[in-house]
Amino acid sequence: MLGINGLNTFLNMIYDNTPAFLRALKDENELECFKSFLLEYHIDNLYLHNIDYNAINLYKISSSLEEIEAITHVPLHTDIDNIKKIYQNKVHVILINTDASNYQFDAHLKNQYCFYSIKISTISDVTLYDPYVLSFSALLHADQFPGVLVIDGDISTFISIKSQKDIELLLHHIECNDHLSQIYNYRDEDKYFIQISDLHLGTEKNNNGINTLIESLDTFLPMMPTRHVVELLITGDLMDSPNLKNTHLARDVMNYLKKKYQFDITFILGNHDVIVHGFNFNRTQKSKIVANLLQESIKVLEDEKIILIKMDSNIEGNLARGKVGKRQINEIEDELSTIHHIEDYTIMVLMHHHLYAIEKSEFVKKKWHENINLLDKLIDNSKALIDADEIIDWLRVHHIQYVFHGHKHVPNFKHVDDQYYIGAGKATGGLKERKSRYISYNVLRYSLKEKKMKTCLIMYYDKQADNRLRLELNLF
Repeated sequence: MLGINGLNTFLNMIYDNTPAFLRALKDENELECFKSFLLEYHIDNLYLHNIDYNAINLYKISSSLEEIEAITHVPLHTDIDNIKKIYQNKVHVILINTDASNYQFDAHLKNQYCFYSIKISTISDVTLYDPYVLSFSALLHADQFPGVLVIDGDISTFISIKSQKDIELLLHHIECNDHLSQIYNYRDEDKYFIQISDLHLGTEKNNNGINTLIESLDTFLPMMPTRHVVELLITGDLMDSPNLKNTHLARDVMNYLKKKYQFDITFILGNHDVIVHGFNFNRTQKSKIVANLLQESIKVLEDEKIILIKMDSNIEGNLARGKVGKRQINEIEDELSTIHHIEDYTIMVLMHHHLYAIEKSEFVKKKWHENINLLDKLIDNSKALIDADEIIDWLRVHHIQYVFHGHKHVPNFKHVDDQYYIGAGKATGGLKERKSRYISYNVLRYSLKEKKMKTCLIMYYDKQADNRLRLELNLF
């Protein structure tokens, strides 16, 4: 079975994602997967098969195919153009197996179809670089693997496979030239959530980061076809410091996102939204900002039977510490008691501060103090929620499974008992990896049929490297 990386490089090549294709050529492992793919599927060419590994270090600094050709004396354009002519207009049918499945299909069908097989051993915690954009319909439904991804021009369709008969039925539809995207339609069963956090609007760098966020959303939102409104969750720190100018800017950004994407927006405040430069000394200004921004404590999505609790974790605490407090919990319980048949609803909590310690992904550059355990714990404690243990107990008593937070600028997906804690990174940029600078946000799929969250894609979008995407896949 072919690994996913070689196929992904092939799709990026034939569909003209040149920056992603170049990055794969410069990585020895990615290049090896790509060459293995070409061999396995008898994609004949002279030059791509014979790229010399010893030349990789020479053309790592190259920014175009022309530069690589000049260094390696390999006419890549000729190879790529010939392959595109054959494969660009074909329908690509990709069978995705897991360790527990070994489905097969007859690949000797109509000439306009190409058939591939890949195996993903561990679905959860999969990490991909530069995934081809039309593969998102499969990644968002990874909980339903094994399955088949069909890419037909600019349309992708994912079909979950439960038996060999499902394969045979799919092949029958292909033989009959049926419209697969109409037959295999999952739109009515899913609602999508996008979680962003810690925009820190008010500085030039963060304000510019909004443009990168919008560019990323423009690319990937079309891959989430649904008749339901996409829910945008903003988990605090819209502003870098609360003042009237930044308040208007935060409002303008939210209104723009709502108008452009028809989002339904739910937001909460972070410590930077209510505390001036780290200290809670200006009560007058704080009260004005809260009055301007803070809305309902509980938001009910009646059609979807979802309750969003907007928990303010900024009640007390200077610097970056926070607290929810018993009074607020009592008020939330009073509001929940007014909802009839609350057992029919899925309850989710939005709060700014994290409840558990957070660790960065291994690829992210660590700050100097993060390598000193004692000092790192002291600094982390200065950003902690004072009553975290009490809130965790309250969540368990009320059987609340999903908690969304921000604050640490680090994406996080944590499963403790029956609860999931989903942290969003900084949506305007901040995480570093060598020369890379990432904005980050989360894309989540909720099954209305099962009343459960199913997948969480953590998106790292690199502002410095031709918008390279690193994607981490998590299953609930």
